[in-house]
Amino acid sequence: MSLFRRSRTGRIEAYDLGAPGTWHAVPQPTPAGFADELTDHLIGLLDDGEPHRSEVLQHVKGVVAEVTAEPHLGVAVWAPDPARPVLCAAMLVDFVVPDEGIGFDAETLLEIARNAAPPPDVERLSRSVELVELPAGAAVVQRDIIADRPGGEVEENIKYTVFPPGAVEALSIAFAGPHLSLGELLEADAQAIAESLTVELV
Repeated sequence: MSLFRRSRTGRIEAYDLGAPGTWHAVPQPTPAGFADELTDHLIGLLDDGEPHRSEVLQHVKGVVAEVTAEPHLGVAVWAPDPARPVLCAAMLVDFVVPDEGIGFDAETLLEIARNAAPPPDVERLSRSVELVELPAGAAVVQRDIIADRPGGEVEENIKYTVFPPGAVEALSIAFAGPHLSLGELLEADAQAIAESLTVELV
């Protein structure tokens, strides 16, 4: 998954991510027929039996519509079990640009993230924030288990905000999924994808 764009000095001109084959890039903008193609691909991975295609297509269309409701630099969806045509998480890639008058580095974001309160309609069940070094630069990693109030769906969120050396902006790689039983696998994939990040500056 990659992006290329013209930019000013110190900005990210291009990025590239490597992801396991269980992640499927969603083109931006999403062409008509993409959900059908992804549905056929997921069904084609099954060894035995074939589910009702209409049910799988409805599921895929719903997930794709949700993750593309707002524009992003990159979008991908995750189907970790080839024996089940189910999308279990999404990945969203975005630029992070500094607010005027606020320091813009990993250490500053680390302190902000540690003290940030959840939105009033969200209950935070667990949270961890740490600073790590990736090949592409320092990164703040936020991991949250949240639930919509009152008594809403529980979801795991993982976000890597990467600060490439010399860049005037950062790159956010965010993962979200409601299947907590897949949490360890999602975290492992998120780490591997973040570690694969490469960027080009101009």
